[in-house]
Amino acid sequence: MKVSTEYELCKYINFEDSRIHHFTFKRMKLNEPKELAELIDSQILTNEKPMIQTSKPRQKRNLNTKKFQISLSRSQISKVIAALEANEEYELVQLFSPPPSPKELKRQLIKSIKDDEIDPKLFETYLSLVKKS
Repeated sequence: MKVSTEYELCKYINFEDSRIHHFTFKRMKLNEPKELAELIDSQILTNEKPMIQTSKPRQKRNLNTKKFQISLSRSQISKVIAALEANEEYELVQLFSPPPSPKELKRQLIKSIKDDEIDPKLFETYLSLVKKS
């Protein structure tokens, strides 16, 4: 076994079902030297043929996931909104509608209070806009 660095030594030490990471090795070297010495003794020194341990594969990053984007004109967006409102799909209408300004939301809230109709979603939207600004 030809090892010249700690990093190369890590390949031969089994720790939690794979080879020990070199950061873990350094941490154990500083904080838990007795446990590290036991690992080295049991897996390298007393073992006649120490074997290179397999490493855990890294979790794949989802770099290829792209959001579906479409470019629509204002007239097309207004037609989509009208069709969604006709089918009472109000959650989807909110996705296509531009966010209302705080002044506009305030007007809508005052109007709903005067009409004795309080919309909790409208109030929550107003609070979230006020907190952001």
